[in-house]
This record gives sequence, C-alpha cells and structure tokens, in this order.
Amino acid sequence: MAADLIVSEPGLQHYLDAEHNLSVSYSTIRRLEHRGDFPKRCKLPFRRVAWQRRDVDAWAHSVANGGES
Repeated sequence: MAADLIVSEPGLQHYLDAEHNLSVSYSTIRRLEHRGDFPKRCKLPFRRVAWQRRDVDAWAHSVANGGES
C-alpha cells in the first residue's frame, strides 16, 4: 500500500525527489516555503504534497544563477 502513495503523476515532483535533486532537506524546503522563497506546493489526496517539476526546475536555475528565489 505504501507504494500507492508515491507520486507518479507526470510533471509533479514528490518531496523525496525534491530533496534528492536539490540536495536539501524537507525541513529546508518547508522553511523556504514559509518565507515564500520556494514554489507553491500542490496538495494531493492522502495528505501528500508535490510541486510542479517545471516550477522547481526554474527555482533551482534562478538560485544557481544568483537569484534569491
């Protein structure tokens, strides 16, 4: 049943993927979200969250190029 909770929707990035791809912890992502410095999350069924992959990629590109968000 746990496998059913993995986000597999195209274009969405689950928090485990975000942690791995961005090399930051979920706590850091939450902190950035709280400050308004991270893309808006998508709420999914079963108390899951994900982000639009294109938004996270754009955010990472901006940060890598010296942008604040």
